[in-house]
Amino acid sequence: MSTATKPKHISRIRELRGMKQEALAQAIGSNQQAISGIEGSEEVDPAKLALIAKALGVTVEALEILQKNLFSISLITFMIIVLITVLKEMEIVTLISIVLSILLIKLWSFTNV
Repeated sequence: MSTATKPKHISRIRELRGMKQEALAQAIGSNQQAISGIEGSEEVDPAKLALIAKALGVTVEALEILQKNLFSISLITFMIIVLITVLKEMEIVTLISIVLSILLIKLWSFTNV
């Protein structure tokens, strides 16, 4: 079995779509236990991934881009949290929070092109 993306991203997108495992399973002609297994596994069969992506309303490529960029996004988010924590007692924290949030949004939109 080859892998195209990490299954944890499937569950994140499914949850963002407000979709339960049962609904995703039904959409791809499977069952909830299979979806749970897929989301908990280390690999996803590319054919199954294509069905899941279609049911979630995204492309396989979008799932792959998310996998590649998640580390960068997580690192930036961590850095923002650390910076805000350090600057918490300073009055400029609000301004910095806004600027960093805008930068994160810009980075997120750039990586999703």
